[in-house]
Amino acid sequence: MCRKSSTRYFEKLFFFVFTNKSRDDSISVSLENIQIDVQDLTRGLDNAKKELVIRQTMMNVDTHSLESFIQLAQDKIDRLIQDAKLAQDSFNQCVEYFGETPRTQNPSNFFSVFVKFHRAYQVCCCCFSFKLIICFRFSKRNSIMMNERV
Repeated sequence: MCRKSSTRYFEKLFFFVFTNKSRDDSISVSLENIQIDVQDLTRGLDNAKKELVIRQTMMNVDTHSLESFIQLAQDKIDRLIQDAKLAQDSFNQCVEYFGETPRTQNPSNFFSVFVKFHRAYQVCCCCFSFKLIICFRFSKRNSIMMNERV
């Protein structure tokens, strides 16, 4: 009944089970920890840049490997900063869409609601399928018994 009415009135809801693959992973995400890690990496890169400046002032010191490392690390950290900002903005938009404030919600609490709903929906679908199988077998058995009587 629940599944039948949900698929009749909310057709797109039926396919959310297949499209939302990372809902269990999203519970364990801590955006604060990600931001702290990115800040730590940025500080480490700043320290490497200071080391490069010191080495460049020294005579007869090869700085080529440190320069290439900083170049490579800078590109990666820039991408991490952009991804962290995108994740924070996306989470804020998602939370605001559902009428909550991003400052009071954290991902583990927010996304656990969706995981609970998904599990309840699966149970509902399984129960509905089980009832259909039982009804089909019962009706098939009754029709066989009726045919045998005649």
